[in-house]
Amino acid sequence: MKVLTIGSDANLFKADSPVAGRIKKYGALAEELHIIVFTKQGYQNTRLADNVYIYPTNSASKIFFIFDGWRLAKRIVREKKIDLVSTQDPFESAFLGIKLKKKFGIKLQIQIHGNFFQSDYWRSRPLFKIRKHLAKYCLPKADGVRVVSRQIQESLSQFKIPREKIYLLPIHEDYSKYLNNRPSFDLHRRYPGKFIILWVGRLSREKNLDLLIDSFKIVNRKFNQTVLLLAGEGPEKEKLKNQAKRLKLESAVVFYPWQDDLVSFYKTSDLFVLCSKTEGYNRSVVEAMASGLPVIMTNVGPAGELVKNMVNGWVLEKPGVLEITSALVTLIQNEDLRKKIAEQAAADVQKLPNEKEYLALYLKGWQLAQQG
Repeated sequence: MKVLTIGSDANLFKADSPVAGRIKKYGALAEELHIIVFTKQGYQNTRLADNVYIYPTNSASKIFFIFDGWRLAKRIVREKKIDLVSTQDPFESAFLGIKLKKKFGIKLQIQIHGNFFQSDYWRSRPLFKIRKHLAKYCLPKADGVRVVSRQIQESLSQFKIPREKIYLLPIHEDYSKYLNNRPSFDLHRRYPGKFIILWVGRLSREKNLDLLIDSFKIVNRKFNQTVLLLAGEGPEKEKLKNQAKRLKLESAVVFYPWQDDLVSFYKTSDLFVLCSKTEGYNRSVVEAMASGLPVIMTNVGPAGELVKNMVNGWVLEKPGVLEITSALVTLIQNEDLRKKIAEQAAADVQKLPNEKEYLALYLKGWQLAQQG
């Protein structure tokens, strides 16, 4: 099978990036894998493996992504005799996929990695109404729709998509290193006598970190031996640093850059918290669970599907300062509950598909769309 995918992740041009590593594995499932990436100018065609090719649109602006992608896609489909197109979102790249399907009669899979249609955060974004119209036009015409969580699957009920065309397959990572590897350092040596609360991810608006810091202010006032570690980078970093400074939390809220050794962060912290407004899935939650770290999270991504409230985590139905504060205080005070949910979490992660099983399921998604 020769597959063309269309998306916007420029990290594919970094051969050592996690997404490039995943794509190489997907490439092993196909005769050839060709990937168009919506980019601005400054990128070059890249070959990730013998049969994996990456093409930038090198557009002058975002306005031209679809036009430049269409020019590239037509050439690739003709020259390479593509069997299946798989788009990485239900909006612009899906629209391009529909045009290719109509012109060349090839099969189309649309992938959805974000909970776009249930989230107030996404509904408030600029251009969302236009993008929703694109999704409404594209999704029913796809031969297969892959979603990464049950919440996203349920959100598609508003579109006229035959249920048999929707394929649920969460994002996968090799969680064995979090289950089995030992930490190379102990955060408690850096913060002796402290209760360590950890967050990992991209410092962006939908992560709701201003709410977390407001909640932590109350927690820190009650338990002054607590620290909040935020590991990651993103556009909200300076704003969040200023918030911590304004609340006089400079020594208690610590910002770390992206970490190569997350195992040590997960395995030597006391509690993990995620308070996002929206998530498609969220690998950091599963990594924390695999590491034996108790998790508090909002009702997004794997909540209710993998993370079950008071069984292997704490799921907040209505995220707010009081709700987050109450959950943090309860778990700080209750070591037995922390231990119980952490142990169950690690056991449940071990039931997830291993890499070989996952790749077989990923290939099945392509095959179902090709037959659809």
